[in-house]
Amino acid sequence: MSDPEILHISFVDAESQTVAVTLLRPNVYRLEWTPLIIWGDEEPGLELYLGDIIETQMQADGTLRFLRVLERSQFRHYDWLVPKGFFDSVQCTEFGDAVEVAGGRWEGLMGGWLLVHVPFASRFDVETELDRCIATAMNLAALNEAIM
Repeated sequence: MSDPEILHISFVDAESQTVAVTLLRPNVYRLEWTPLIIWGDEEPGLELYLGDIIETQMQADGTLRFLRVLERSQFRHYDWLVPKGFFDSVQCTEFGDAVEVAGGRWEGLMGGWLLVHVPFASRFDVETELDRCIATAMNLAALNEAIM
């Protein structure tokens, strides 16, 4: 198995995006982050997530064309919009550390979209821990604002 690399993958209508993947065998990759895909009217609306194993085909321009999902990741997936500034807080780091201790991974996108991936077998209560961390971060932010 190779190290993760950043490649251009075409998912819809020849539009490509950069995605971190690990080559498992020729034309077969594991997604190392969740691609942001806007499916067209004729496309199936397939959801792809970190950890999914996909089959691709090399195109003449050097990009990979997504063909299909070969195997789903072993994660349960969650996503939330989190308050502005949460990603910069100590509590976000604490939350991310707790997710990783539970065997999971997390991604922060576009300044406020949080994706969390936790193994199916994990007993980690993602929602309770996130609620606690957000409440603490917002209380501290309000306190700091009141002091200034």
